[in-house]
Amino acid sequence: MVGAGADLLTVYDALGQVGVTLPAGSCPTVGIAGLTLGGGFGLLSRALGLTCDSLLAVEMVTADGEVIRADDKENQDLLWACQGGGGGNFGVVTAFTFKTHRVAEVSIFRISWPWTELPGVLEAWQAFAPFADERLTSLLTLKAGSAGSVSCVGQLLGTAEELRRLIQPLLSARVAAPSSVSIEAMPHLRAVGQFGGLGSDPEQWTVHQHQEQVRFKNTSAYAYERFGEGAIATLAAELSRAPSSRCLVQLDAYGGAVGRVAPDATAFPHRRALWSLQYQAYWNAPAQEAERVAWVERVRRSMLPHTRGAYINYIDANVEDWLTAYYGPNVARLTAVKAKYDPREVFRFPRSIPRASPGAAEAGAAEAPAGGARGEGATDERAVA
Repeated sequence: MVGAGADLLTVYDALGQVGVTLPAGSCPTVGIAGLTLGGGFGLLSRALGLTCDSLLAVEMVTADGEVIRADDKENQDLLWACQGGGGGNFGVVTAFTFKTHRVAEVSIFRISWPWTELPGVLEAWQAFAPFADERLTSLLTLKAGSAGSVSCVGQLLGTAEELRRLIQPLLSARVAAPSSVSIEAMPHLRAVGQFGGLGSDPEQWTVHQHQEQVRFKNTSAYAYERFGEGAIATLAAELSRAPSSRCLVQLDAYGGAVGRVAPDATAFPHRRALWSLQYQAYWNAPAQEAERVAWVERVRRSMLPHTRGAYINYIDANVEDWLTAYYGPNVARLTAVKAKYDPREVFRFPRSIPRASPGAAEAGAAEAPAGGARGEGATDERAVA
């Protein structure tokens, strides 16, 4: 059982001591609660599924103060809703029970190319990543033109020799030779530190690294079809005129275990997506906020003809038709769960699941305060469901 207040580093470290883990995210200070309740993607997802796919039960305090349990024997509908239905909607989750997975060694890779190779690298990656051996999960980072590079990282449940063979489609792509390539096998817990920016020695980790205050804006979309020349050209153009080298677009490969689950088997609907996109900008000085937030919104809108949907864990007040974008065909069932467990809508906020019909919900949302684009990013890590 995992308490709702735990962050990912604490969970990874505790589980790693006994040789098991969860398929969860790479940011060490993200909360296990918000991550799981919205779905939860990470570098083990194509091999082991989303975090919510390993969720077996939740303990929840309802709006009436009752403590209930949801698992495969009681309140099954609530457990379903907690597997991707977002944080804050049905009650206060106080504990989670997960199925763990035995993972010891992994192999990781990092490849960088000059920024001018972005179109060719993206073409090669999209033809490869969602269809690769499902033990391999990869992320493609398209940085602003002023950053000078594009890069790909990934993790394989397998050996370094296997990994080198599997990523040949990237190494032999019809682009300029990579600027750098690294392939390394290591214990999984060490890989957690590498991807989380903590270094490779768990003995030197701290639970929270309080360094320079960084603010950011993050929003999302999904690709259900490979990008054509127009989509790739749009991304390249937006990145070439980004206001800072700290602006980027990240693509996370789906498929594998994520795609083997039916879109209505859990509340998380985007099982058939090829990859997700994150549009991100970071800054420190308050004066930089407006242009960075405006850039994120501009690139999101420019890509709407080529994408659909959005990820609830990057909740964004600007996303249109947000219930459908976040939950797709699962909206009606989620509103029914809301009506059952929170009929008075005690847990209500601008992007909360309503107990009314989707049409009425959208009308009500228009009257609710929109909250604006949040400069500090939008992931909601509260210990609520």
